[in-house]
Amino acid sequence: MFRSLAIAALVMTASGVHAQQPAPRLKPLRTGYVPANGVNYYYEIYGRGAPLLILHGGLGSINLF
Repeated sequence: MFRSLAIAALVMTASGVHAQQPAPRLKPLRTGYVPANGVNYYYEIYGRGAPLLILHGGLGSINLF
């Protein structure tokens, strides 16, 4: 199995297939902080339409999204 993976990696490298580059980060329309229960939560607003709230697991950062 390892040999198959190594061969596949060599073929991909030789054919110019590379990992995708991350998309460029868009600028938010608005940023700020909202106080809730004694904590100031940072937020960023992008696009338009109904809001979607995304919360990370506590040890992440906004860059993970």
